[in-house]
Amino acid sequence: KVLEMMKILLEHGAFIDKPSTRTYRDELNREYSTRETPLMTAVRKCNLPVVKFLLEKKSNVNFSERHTKIRP
Repeated sequence: KVLEMMKILLEHGAFIDKPSTRTYRDELNREYSTRETPLMTAVRKCNLPVVKFLLEKKSNVNFSERHTKIRP
C-alpha cells in the first residue's frame, strides 16, 4: 500500500525528497529530532520495494541531515 500511495503522490506533483521530522530516544531516554527523506525512511524500515522505486525516480541519495549528518 505504501508504494501505491507514493506513486499517486508523485503523479500529483509531490516533492520526492521532502524531509519530514522524526523524533526518537537514545539509550539514556533523551529525545532527539531529525529530518529524513522518504528514501531514508524506507531504508530505515527495510522497505526494499519503496527504496527501489525511489531510486528509480532519482531520489537524492546524497541528502545529509544538517545536524546529525545522517544520510540514506
